[in-house]
Amino acid sequence: MRKKLFVLVITLSLLLSGLLAAVGGEATKGKESVGKGIEEIETQSAQEIHDWDDLGAVRDDLDGNYVLMNDLDENTDGYEELVDTEEGWEPIGEDGSPYMGKFDGNGYEIRDLYINRSPSDEIGLFGRIDNIAEITDVGLVDANVSGDRFVGIVAGRNNGGFISETYAMGTSTGYWNTGGLLGSNVGDGIVSSSYTNVDVIGAHRAGGLVGFSGETITNSYATGNVSGDEYVGGLVGWNEANVSNCYATGDVSGDEYVGGLVGGSSIFSTVSSSFWDTENSEINTSEGGTGLTTYEMTGEDAQDNMDGFDFENSWETVEKDHVDADEDGYPILQELSREEQLKSQNVYREDEILSNYWWLIILILIVAVIAIGIAITWSKKKPRVQQPSQQWQRPPSSQRKRPPQQQPAQQQKPPSQEPPSEQQIPRDVPKEKALMELSELSGVGPSKAEQLYESGFRTLEDLQGVTKEELQEVKGIGPGLSEKILNSLEEFK
Repeated sequence: MRKKLFVLVITLSLLLSGLLAAVGGEATKGKESVGKGIEEIETQSAQEIHDWDDLGAVRDDLDGNYVLMNDLDENTDGYEELVDTEEGWEPIGEDGSPYMGKFDGNGYEIRDLYINRSPSDEIGLFGRIDNIAEITDVGLVDANVSGDRFVGIVAGRNNGGFISETYAMGTSTGYWNTGGLLGSNVGDGIVSSSYTNVDVIGAHRAGGLVGFSGETITNSYATGNVSGDEYVGGLVGWNEANVSNCYATGDVSGDEYVGGLVGGSSIFSTVSSSFWDTENSEINTSEGGTGLTTYEMTGEDAQDNMDGFDFENSWETVEKDHVDADEDGYPILQELSREEQLKSQNVYREDEILSNYWWLIILILIVAVIAIGIAITWSKKKPRVQQPSQQWQRPPSSQRKRPPQQQPAQQQKPPSQEPPSEQQIPRDVPKEKALMELSELSGVGPSKAEQLYESGFRTLEDLQGVTKEELQEVKGIGPGLSEKILNSLEEFK
């Protein structure tokens, strides 16, 4: 019965665990790209970054390839010396000596970045990146950067580099060409599959994602607020190239050339399949793009209204009936962490499993408790048929008495004599007494005494004169034990 109870408990536990895994698996995708960076650039001898000192050492080899091995924050080694100073972090790369390697964030985050270099240009984690440089799969969270010209949390100036699967959150403040992700994107630079939730404050050319863009921006979005004097846009402050499959939702304010998506643009620019929220931005105009209401851009309606968005391969909707969203949200990128994107929109439900499946979990727990209770009750029932012989225990040695010795002449039996029959055994010998007497023999316990008793040997007297071969005919008694019994009988003579 105990075995059945154990099996029942394990089965119910597995059932509940399977339910939680099933509904929880859909809730978040987590850091899906962790470890991917090592595989992608391991053949290029990527140098590992574990702390702020390692990150600062990138300045010593601006052409090198690097991979982030863990999150960095204010508690990571090197922060106090390199970041927590009056001017804060010194950007990696600058005009004349830009960063030109490959930096793979490996799905990790760099938190608490602080830069206060208002008189300086090219401000960000990276000051300037050029040509074949790549920055991928990294998030910068709770950043606070400020400078003069070309200010962005990830990089101040991108002159031909590739930025992908990257996001930034915090505050970016500058005077000229200020953005949440990049201050400027020029020289064949590309921004793809990235997003920001950054409050951008600038004077000229301020954008939620990029301040000034002369190259491609695609499959990206910005949800932060943007303010400035002129050429202020929810996504891009000034655009001279192609913007496609993008959107912006933040509040936008400025004096001149203000747009919900793009503040100003040249005649060479194009904007396709891109949108802005006219309600949140409080702006009804833009240099390109289509204005939609919040309702039209969120939940399942986004798929109907945001024409050109690839909701099969690049984007996915956020709906309030999803297990991890407590209300409809804007579309998010499939390539980046779902949880982080929902949190940036303030629609992430921490208790998603309990909120949606509480009734099913309670039902399973009730059934489990009832089943366990029934099993315990069954296990406590006593057997109907009593078996005293199986309950008998060998008494302590202090309570055992040696039986009286018998005369040898009366104990002898012919060697060939068979064990006495039931009719020859005195009926006045209680079984328990007989078993106690037999257990006095060396090597004979309760079970062996029971076998001797059932074979007709009820007392030590019955065993006098028995042969070794006769003892071995008793179930469970072999040559060794039979020898011990005969030797023990000699002691009682």
